[in-house]
Amino acid sequence: MKRGGLLVSLLIFAVGCAATRVAPDSVQLRQAQAEIAASELVDVVIAPLGTGVPEDPALQDEDVYPEVRKAEARFFAVLLKRTLERTGHWGSVSVAPASDDAALLVQGEIVESDGESLVVDLVAVDASGREWLDRRYRSTLPLSVYRAPQEEPGEPFQDLYNHVANDLLEARESQPEGAVADVVRVSELRFAADLAPEAFADHIDTDAEGRTRVKRLPARDDPILAHVRAVRERDAAVREALDETYEAFYRDLQEPYQQWRSFTAEEVIAFRKLEREANLQMGLGILATIGGMALAIIDAGLASQILSVPLIVGGVYSATSGFTKMRESSIHAGAIEELGRSFDADVEPRVIQVQGETFRLTGNAEAQYEDWRRLLREIYEAETGLSAAEQRATRLEEDTAVAERE
Repeated sequence: MKRGGLLVSLLIFAVGCAATRVAPDSVQLRQAQAEIAASELVDVVIAPLGTGVPEDPALQDEDVYPEVRKAEARFFAVLLKRTLERTGHWGSVSVAPASDDAALLVQGEIVESDGESLVVDLVAVDASGREWLDRRYRSTLPLSVYRAPQEEPGEPFQDLYNHVANDLLEARESQPEGAVADVVRVSELRFAADLAPEAFADHIDTDAEGRTRVKRLPARDDPILAHVRAVRERDAAVREALDETYEAFYRDLQEPYQQWRSFTAEEVIAFRKLEREANLQMGLGILATIGGMALAIIDAGLASQILSVPLIVGGVYSATSGFTKMRESSIHAGAIEELGRSFDADVEPRVIQVQGETFRLTGNAEAQYEDWRRLLREIYEAETGLSAAEQRATRLEEDTAVAERE
């Protein structure tokens, strides 16, 4: 009897612990109090987050819905971008596929997201290869966040994004003097070397640790560099168009996603509650059944039989009720799955217009941008009228002329 009471107490204690929720601390976003010099502003590219969902369906968690994660990967990136823009501490901030020449590139992966908890891994690396940030961010919300009436739709996990923004600012402030200017120079030369490797590859050097430094700077009036800068302006326009694609997706998704997240949180909590109740009822039912059978076996007297029969019947009923609740919980799981299916991956490639020219790029955003960068080389060669070999010959002539002047 004492052992049975102890078991029940432990089960109730476990249920109580499982129901505990942790509300997030309020994180104040650090915003610029004065205008920052242009030379100190760093442009930031935020790549859509990884979904954290294995490609092999057999390895996928049944509680994670790939179509929802695809939407969240873009949604969260735009949220972080908007948070950084509100600080006033950065140059241009855009959501775009990752590129090595980004002055500061932020990438990451969703570890957990169910409306109740959000866990993401984030890494920020500048163009020189210096790591600014590498950490896991976690936030858990009480259900009351979704139930409370709101005058305006807000982001329940905004504290998490404020935390990331503050950490990035702290990382920038901790950079050694002149490091920001170096990052800007490396960023431009990495773009130039990717676009015209024959002309600019020897201007930078990458060591064994992956750190890139400037070996020498091109002349200010370098005609090839002038063309590269003109092409980079077009690249910036395309990234801006891609960013607007993500922004449009965010705006279209914001209301239905917040509703979905609220419903999902309700479903997840109801699902867990039913599982706990079902496990408790089945556990007590099985104990009662065993206890009743034990009484009948140990003492064959009439009194024990009178006591054992209700225990057995009650135990069987309790266990059956538990299985019924398990079936009910599967209905909730189905509701979550149906909500997940309601999201369509409606972020297909779009026609992009840049300075009167129309480009139709196929595939996802990452494939689009990769095709665009290949197209940039063709545009560059067409505008300069120089092939890679001709660019190298021109560069050698210029370097010889500079050496003779010196």
